[in-house]
Amino acid sequence: MGWGIYYIFRTFTGKWSNDGLKVAMIMIVISPSIKALWLIDPWTSLYLGLLLFGIASYFKYRNHLILIVIVATILVFNFWQFGNSSSIFRVFNIERTQNEVISRFLGEDSLSEKINLPLFFRRAGYNKYFFVVKNLAKESLGFVNFESWFFQEFHPSDIKSFVIYFWPAVFPFFIGLWYLADKKDNIKQKFVAVLIGLALLNYFFSNGPIYIRQLLVILPLALIIGEGFTVIKKWRWLLGLIIFLIFYGFQAGIYDWNNQIEYWFDNRPLAYDYIYKAIRTLNISDRSVEVTGLIGDSKKYCRYYLGKFCDSNKFSFESFDLREDHQKNKYYIGFMGEFLGPDFNNYFDSNWRQRINEAGLKIVTEMKVKNTIAYRYGDYLLIAIDE
Repeated sequence: MGWGIYYIFRTFTGKWSNDGLKVAMIMIVISPSIKALWLIDPWTSLYLGLLLFGIASYFKYRNHLILIVIVATILVFNFWQFGNSSSIFRVFNIERTQNEVISRFLGEDSLSEKINLPLFFRRAGYNKYFFVVKNLAKESLGFVNFESWFFQEFHPSDIKSFVIYFWPAVFPFFIGLWYLADKKDNIKQKFVAVLIGLALLNYFFSNGPIYIRQLLVILPLALIIGEGFTVIKKWRWLLGLIIFLIFYGFQAGIYDWNNQIEYWFDNRPLAYDYIYKAIRTLNISDRSVEVTGLIGDSKKYCRYYLGKFCDSNKFSFESFDLREDHQKNKYYIGFMGEFLGPDFNNYFDSNWRQRINEAGLKIVTEMKVKNTIAYRYGDYLLIAIDE
């Protein structure tokens, strides 16, 4: 991905202002979304790097065959990743839209004060094809999302997602957008239009967190922000203020990620990291170990931490239920709901430790997972044994 970023900016040299390109590259490097992608999604990072190489090659050689290959890559990768769960398939799901139409008719017919329109007019607005167009428009409007572009970090407790750029960048963005629109530079406008078109295509055919779906919008936003900086550099006090605020946001973000890593990133690898580092400290010479399989492939993680030792008959990897019985001299590693039974509301009384002890199990160690990753089974990960 790093080489892809370098190559595309090298290709743009001479076609874009040097100062604007330098700013755009810096903005991409410090982007929280790029940091998250690099750390937790290597396949998508590789995908982004390949696309950047392809985009750079297209603008360098102006070969439309390269553009076709880029489009095909976007479609193939997203279909491989998401299959029929891509957002575009939800939009064009005729059965779903038909149920939506029926629900709308039934809702209106159940009103105590009805608005009686001829059936012809109701069918003109309430039909599955019209609803497909409506859903497509609704999905398209979600692409222009200033919250995910600049303001996501304002309320991380409500929505766990990475912002694309820190909020002070919104000022040079609007200035750069005005500058590009007013300057009538057809080459730059074409660059940005093609990049936005590819970003929109990726948005429609992907799924998951918004910063993943808007992955390709990172590049056109950076170029527009770079143009904004070239305009405001004549006002040095404003330039200095915005640079200060952006880097303040960067260091604040780094500090927050490092101190709340279990919040910002996927808790499942963190849970397995705790499990297998704890197993290293246990005496299992004459004992067996059962590791929960609720949150993923436990055996793969075990092999990463403990190697071939995980293939021995001492280990089993599946979810368990200890409400009825358990074996002696066996370590059970799992969530509290696997010891006490699951709860539909994910609620467990404060005396849950006492209940586990009364069942004849001794809690060796425990960890509270900050975000729920095994709903109905609680937020405490336990290691317990009946000695």
